[in-house]
Amino acid sequence: MGLAKPKKKDRHELILRQIAEHASIRISLLAEQLGVTCETIRRDIAELNASGLLSRTYGGATVRPVTSEAALSVRQNVRVAERNLIGGTAAGLVADGAVVMIDGGSTTCQVARHLAQRARDLTIITNSTAIAAAAAANSGFRVRLCPGLYDGSEALVTGEETIEYLARFNAHRAIIGASGLGQNGPCDVSPGQAAVKRAMLRQSDRSMLVVDASKFGVSAVERVCGFDAIDDLVVDRPLPAELARIVQVAGARIHIGRDAADPV
Repeated sequence: MGLAKPKKKDRHELILRQIAEHASIRISLLAEQLGVTCETIRRDIAELNASGLLSRTYGGATVRPVTSEAALSVRQNVRVAERNLIGGTAAGLVADGAVVMIDGGSTTCQVARHLAQRARDLTIITNSTAIAAAAAANSGFRVRLCPGLYDGSEALVTGEETIEYLARFNAHRAIIGASGLGQNGPCDVSPGQAAVKRAMLRQSDRSMLVVDASKFGVSAVERVCGFDAIDDLVVDRPLPAELARIVQVAGARIHIGRDAADPV
């Protein structure tokens, strides 16, 4: 009696994992690996392509470049538990008394909330009104909000004024998010936001990147930096093996989000 063939849901999960790890896949190799026909894999890839989860190519599929994101108000209501884990773990890496630059985003907002709950003496410099509001909940924080061109859908500012303002300060930490995390490093859908992230990295002694697993293997329009510019990477679950190897070779430390109640 032969082994049961994987169900469609399992095949789709494997295809997406392979895409995240290798950036591209071949139909013939997947069919052999899963013990199904090439036509079955073609149908799977067609469905995943229609859902926007990958890009179909001749004989296989590749990572779908991301050119836009949902508004911040929408993103804040999805993957909440995952971002909460990341936020708590990231906040635990920030020393009391530090000067911290934080760029706008749904995951970095969670970091700011956790910082406000636990730290007593921080200076927060941010281009995000949402993060400024979250940080200001802690009366011991000094919060500086960058000037610039305001984007209401993202609740943040970008532009030359923002970059010039950031250049006035020296920070202990830069905490940034990303639209995607590929083998070349973090990337963003917005050139303006990518420029702000790079400015924060330049002005800081140490850097931290916070992303959830939905960003693994995703390619956005603009590369922010290489992994050699990142000191700490905080995620909600382990990276695909090849991506983890690249991150570690570059010298970044990987931290898996952990609930405060979980044993060490």
